[in-house]
Amino acid sequence: MPRRSGRRKNRRGASLALAAVCMFALIGVGALAIDLGMLYKARADALYAAEAAALAGASAFLDSPNYNGTAVQQEAVDRAREYAHNNRILTDSIPVDAVTVQVIPAELKVRVRVGPVSIGTWFAPVFDEGSVPVSAVAAAAVEEGDDVSCVSPFMIPDTWAETAEDNVLSNGWEDSAENWTFDAGQGDGYDQSGNGFGSDYRNGQADESSDQYTADYGRRMILQASQPAGGGGGTPGRTLNTWDFWAFDEDDPDLEQAVEMDECREGAVGMGENYELITDEAAKDGVRQRLRERMQADNTTRWDPSTGTIISNLPDWRSSSRVIKVGIYNPEMLAALDAGGSQVPFTNVVLFLLEDVDDQNAISGRFLYYVTGSGSGNQDESGGSMVKHIRLVE
Repeated sequence: MPRRSGRRKNRRGASLALAAVCMFALIGVGALAIDLGMLYKARADALYAAEAAALAGASAFLDSPNYNGTAVQQEAVDRAREYAHNNRILTDSIPVDAVTVQVIPAELKVRVRVGPVSIGTWFAPVFDEGSVPVSAVAAAAVEEGDDVSCVSPFMIPDTWAETAEDNVLSNGWEDSAENWTFDAGQGDGYDQSGNGFGSDYRNGQADESSDQYTADYGRRMILQASQPAGGGGGTPGRTLNTWDFWAFDEDDPDLEQAVEMDECREGAVGMGENYELITDEAAKDGVRQRLRERMQADNTTRWDPSTGTIISNLPDWRSSSRVIKVGIYNPEMLAALDAGGSQVPFTNVVLFLLEDVDDQNAISGRFLYYVTGSGSGNQDESGGSMVKHIRLVE
């Protein structure tokens, strides 16, 4: 009968080998985690760059109404590329050929793709992955907004479609040969998006200076302080290119303070909200004096009729003290004002370039375009078509 050996197998060091194998696995997992974390950071950097570039590109639509023009679309591309290349992915600059910009003018949208950019890895080469492509896409669009801050304390009626009886020159604009008076009884009509300021209603037509404008951008206006004339639901006695304006009060008894050079009105003006008109001439005089001070504070920003653009020594002409925000109201409210009404809701707020406040207290300047607002507008209820904000949509 065979005898069992009394010697036991020596298992000394087995635990050490197992620990070494486990340690190798843990190191491998940790190494991959480092690479994955680095790739996650690179993907986030690419997305941030794409978002910043899309927002910058879409901002070009706020500077001109001619969003179908090649100049505006090229500006959108240039801004998007500039902002994209100002960013980095990890520590490296974004290559020029890694940025693709798509402009969609019909939607006032700019879509930006950043990448693919090859990101080198530390440990993935063990698995034959020396680099991993990273990319991101973002899109931003200009949309309607609601509330606008820093609005000057006066308002003007929006323009309208005049009947053929008064629209002698048929150019959709008030001329010296016409009795341009809003009178719904005579068929005059108002469609905020169809014939109001900033619409395409007058495109291709010329004023008495033979100047043509796209969406009224740069059209010269003269604002006269007028009282409702009474009768007929209109404003008889208008002169060439002259629009009535009234001061309004937004719970602020001192209108002078509302347009001081370094101050803005507290709170925002909302579309569709009623604001109380002020007929006190002393208050209007204060408004005009403050506007004169704003013009004196900037002698460089001006409209260049030869190019149809704003010239300014400032980095952004919108920051000029000459550029103000003016409330617009529905001209159908004129009848209510004639009847003694004292409150008017805004339908729009527009940018206006101050050029002069003359000895007769007429305010002259240029109708510009979009005002940057906040919130998400509703055209049918409260959104002003000229009040815009930019947001990421993709």
